[in-house]
Amino acid sequence: MHDLATFALAVFVRSGAVAVAALLLLPLLRRAPAHVRHGLLAAALVTCAIVPFFRSAAAEPPLSRAVALPPHSYSAQIIGLVYLVLLAREVIALALAFRTTRVLRASAVGDGPVYRSARVTSPVTIGAFRPMILVPADEAVPDEVLAHERAHVRRRDALLQSVLKLVTLPVACHPLVRMLERRAAVEREIACDEAAAAAIGDRHRYARTLVAMASRTAMQCGVAFGPADALERRLRALRERGKRRLFGAIAAAGAIAAVAIVIARVNVDVLPPSRDFSGRWTLDRNASEFDGIAPYDRFTNTLIHDASALTSRQVRVRRGRTQHVNFRVETDGVTHPIRIGVVNGRSRVGWSGDTLVMELSTAGGHDEVMRVALAPDRDTLITEGTVRERGASNRFRLIFRRDS
Repeated sequence: MHDLATFALAVFVRSGAVAVAALLLLPLLRRAPAHVRHGLLAAALVTCAIVPFFRSAAAEPPLSRAVALPPHSYSAQIIGLVYLVLLAREVIALALAFRTTRVLRASAVGDGPVYRSARVTSPVTIGAFRPMILVPADEAVPDEVLAHERAHVRRRDALLQSVLKLVTLPVACHPLVRMLERRAAVEREIACDEAAAAAIGDRHRYARTLVAMASRTAMQCGVAFGPADALERRLRALRERGKRRLFGAIAAAGAIAAVAIVIARVNVDVLPPSRDFSGRWTLDRNASEFDGIAPYDRFTNTLIHDASALTSRQVRVRRGRTQHVNFRVETDGVTHPIRIGVVNGRSRVGWSGDTLVMELSTAGGHDEVMRVALAPDRDTLITEGTVRERGASNRFRLIFRRDS
């Protein structure tokens, strides 16, 4: 549930940031053709779906704890459960939409490319791989509307919409992503309006037909109006011919890509503070117990901790010799290869409550088991365990204090 909650938080932060960037940059494309705007918005939707899966490097401390949840032990469970409920709702809605498509296809009568159906009240294009145009069974359909639907077929809009629905399913519950999706739907209709008006050769006649259809019945799918101001946008687009100026589109695409790259570096997690070891720690030599291993003169450990990994940068001083030890371990409880200095080995690191259990072994016969946890004051880090090497086994208990 922890990983699911972390992903849900990433959806909220990262996908929301990309969606906001795309919506704010749309004015740059006001004079561009509608198909360019639609293409950019579709790419932004795909980006929204991708960025939550990015994992920022743990070696980036300024951003490693940029977003976190309040220190409640049940935060992850609540967020994970809410996300699952919202995701289930989206899955059900998508399944119902596909079922409706099958029902409409089964109701089609005719030999194409235009079919009649008693189940539709206005023209609609359905079918991702075998698109068909459905029109009401008992009424005439203006050529202008059919031209719009044929534009949908040529553009393979049903296929693209199906792909976008599937790709964006994990982030579809985000309100800003839904807003971006609605705006992309309007631009898709405007693109077909432009294509239909060009095919007819009379933009004014097409606009009059659009108004007449809107006033006569609530449009669906092919001539969908969506938000309240969608009709106004479509009519305005027919008056303002899109110009072949791609500078705005290139600038907007570059800006959205830059936002995606930056936001992907922001690490989000739901680690409660009692499990966050991030900080610079100095060994309290007098409080530590070495029990058979040579004591350290000085030992500092800088830890960078996120939801999936722990990075350690150590400076050890023993008998006047300084040793730098740096390594990074995944905290997923799975065995991974590890390299510490020039030594190769294998490690398995996972959580047992609020204690991090670390197992390390090397080909040279060094075996180590450690348990790391924060004391209640949160300024004391306790590391205790056993080292086995050359047949000898020694226990240790190292006490670190947080540097202010």
